[in-house]
Amino acid sequence: MRKSQLFLFALTAMVLLAITSNVNATLVFSNYSETSDNCDAWNDTANPVEVVEDFVAEDNTLGKWEISSITVNGYGGGIMGGAGPANINIYVDQAGSVGDLLIKLSNVSLTGSACGQDNTFAVTGLTITAESTYWLGIEALGGSSNAVGWRRTSSNSTGPTGTGYQQDGNGHIFKLEGTEIPEPATICLLGLGGLALLRKRRA
Repeated sequence: MRKSQLFLFALTAMVLLAITSNVNATLVFSNYSETSDNCDAWNDTANPVEVVEDFVAEDNTLGKWEISSITVNGYGGGIMGGAGPANINIYVDQAGSVGDLLIKLSNVSLTGSACGQDNTFAVTGLTITAESTYWLGIEALGGSSNAVGWRRTSSNSTGPTGTGYQQDGNGHIFKLEGTEIPEPATICLLGLGGLALLRKRRA
C-alpha cells in the first residue's frame, strides 16, 4: 500500500472516529437536581389530556444529539388503579409554544403505584440540536380508571403560549439521554480538510 493510500486510510479512520465519538449515553437534559414536590395526576375522562414541559438540550462540540432514552418520574395507576397508559411526545419549540411533533412513543405504560417512580423508555430515530428548545408531553390515555402521575418540581415552569395543553405552573421531573453526532457541515469540513492535506502531500 502506497503512502498516499495509507494516509487516506488514516484520514477515513479519523473521520469515522469523529462521527462515532462519545458512544456512551450522555445526559442531554435533566432537572433531577431540582427540589421535588408531589405528583400531578390526570386522566382522559372526557378527552385526552396532555401536560407539556419545555427543555433546552445541552451543548456539545458536534452540534447534534441522537436521543436514546427518555425517563419520566411519576407513576401509573396509583389510587385510580390500572397501568397508566400514555403517549410520550417530543415537539419543536415555535415562538414559546408547542410546534411540530418530532416523535411519539405510543401507548407506553407508566408503572408504579406511588409518586416518584422512574419510567424509562428507549427512543430511536430522534435527532435534536444542541442548545435548542423543545417540548416533552405526556398524554394520558387511560380513561377515568387509569391515572397518570408526573412528579412536580417546586419551581415554576414556563407554559406554552398556545392552548390545548395542560400546564399548571410547576416543572416536572424528567431527563433525556443520548449521544453526540456531528452536523453534516462538520463531516464536510473534515473531508475537505483531509483532501487538502492529501493534495498538499502529493504536490
